[in-house]
Amino acid sequence: MSQSKIFLVRPMISYAAVVWWPRVGLGVARDMMGRIQRLACLSITGAIRTTPTAAMEVLLGLQPLDIYIRSAAMCSCYRMKCTGTWRNGVKTGHTRMADVMWSQILISNTRGNSMPPKYFLVVITLYQCKQEAIDNKT
Repeated sequence: MSQSKIFLVRPMISYAAVVWWPRVGLGVARDMMGRIQRLACLSITGAIRTTPTAAMEVLLGLQPLDIYIRSAAMCSCYRMKCTGTWRNGVKTGHTRMADVMWSQILISNTRGNSMPPKYFLVVITLYQCKQEAIDNKT
């Protein structure tokens, strides 16, 4: 039950992170996310309240929330770029993610391993009886 708190809360917090990731850099937002992470760590480990948050994160194998949200935003940006749904527009706000990602992670300039859709022509012929199908084969 205790680990499920992380697996339920993290996706809710990081929802649409590709849009609001620039706010993660603000001190107020980082502090709020740190408090949320600390409460989750305290409830999972049952540690006393004076235990450092970083120590609990290491014990549980968790990334700090601001780093997790940036990585979730980068993953979304990369997936959208590979599928062709990322729009290159004015480089302000959340649209800077692609530039930030490509300057920090060199391999993100490459195309992902995706296959273009292939369409096949399927012809279905209906026969009235078995004898008619045999006659049409010959």
